[in-house]
Amino acid sequence: MSDKPQIQELIALYAMISRMRVLCAPRIVECAVKIMRATSDAYAAPNKTVPELNEMMKTGVGIDPLQDFADAAREELSTFSSP
Repeated sequence: MSDKPQIQELIALYAMISRMRVLCAPRIVECAVKIMRATSDAYAAPNKTVPELNEMMKTGVGIDPLQDFADAAREELSTFSSP
């Protein structure tokens, strides 16, 4: 594990979000950008302590950054399968 950002992976992430801007609903893009920012912020943040992680697990805050994205994607997919 490294605290240095992987430039190639960051560029790939930007490219993926750019494709999403063309293909996906605005809410999905917003969620993806939010995840990208949270990932970038995590590199700059100090490591969490065990008590901090435990509190995150108890409250559910900050523990599942993909939840909003998954919900938005599920909503969009359901519009395609509706009669």
